[in-house]
Amino acid sequence: SVVRTTLPRTLMYLYAYENTFSGDLDLSSLPATLERLYLSENTFSSSINITNLPRALKDFRMDTNALSGSLDLTHLPHSIENLNGCMNAFSGKLDLAHLPQSLKKLILFENQFCGNVDFTRLPPNLEYLTLLQNKLSGEISLTALPETLQHLSLQENAFCGDLDLTQLPRNLDTLTLQKNAFAGTLTMGEFPETFKDFAVRNGNDFQCVIDNGVMFQGTDGAAWAAALKRIALSNAH
Repeated sequence: SVVRTTLPRTLMYLYAYENTFSGDLDLSSLPATLERLYLSENTFSSSINITNLPRALKDFRMDTNALSGSLDLTHLPHSIENLNGCMNAFSGKLDLAHLPQSLKKLILFENQFCGNVDFTRLPPNLEYLTLLQNKLSGEISLTALPETLQHLSLQENAFCGDLDLTQLPRNLDTLTLQKNAFAGTLTMGEFPETFKDFAVRNGNDFQCVIDNGVMFQGTDGAAWAAALKRIALSNAH
């Protein structure tokens, strides 16, 4: 394993991506000064413990490997800004309510995470969150997202129930929720002027849509046409 070798105690950057490294990952003895750790696109396997990462770590990328097991996000360094663990085989529940305040980008798509997710206590500086193509489920609340959030991708999971999109962050430009199990009421208000990519209808089965206080049946295309027109007008500003 690349990280079991003796590393300089003052090392700040470790780039080991796009290689053929394999085996288990032991991250328990990394230099305390390490700020960037890139292990993407190898064949590391087994589970991984990220509860004792270097305190100085800002950017950790372990995507596109064969890592599995649960992923404890409750003891990340207070300095971390970017965490990428997509395209692995991580499973178990996701605790997003105890992430460090410093986190700006969390990328965990194409794994096997399951269970309910709390989106009401995300870090205040979060800008990018993508959890698409997992097995996440249950009802969700998107009414208390951080104002800094620009990108939220939750498609291809099993989220269900009603969906309230009346209090989206003003900087949001991408919101993808298609191919879930929503089947209640979709409530929409004014969209952020930054909106560019909005996908929620395909693969869901809303019974009714409330668009700016006007109710439509779920099969009525008028609500969708009006919503898309408003997005187009916003993009024209």
